[in-house]
Amino acid sequence: MGVDIRHNKDRKVRRKEPKSQDIYLRLLVKLYRFLARRTNATFNKVVLRRLFMSRTNRPPLSLSRLVRIESAV
Repeated sequence: MGVDIRHNKDRKVRRKEPKSQDIYLRLLVKLYRFLARRTNATFNKVVLRRLFMSRTNRPPLSLSRLVRIESAV
């Protein structure tokens, strides 16, 4: 007899939109969705993914790092 493998925890679930109803956050999501789709910069994809995160899971991003990334582009 074989061993049954549970597959109910295999799929990684990621948010496709923010849970918040904040209109300014929604506008940012709309902007970065467009930028991530139209440009090949990974920065826009990272920002979009961070906008979907909850406040407790959102990693900090310093202003100096943001300036460094933007100046490289």
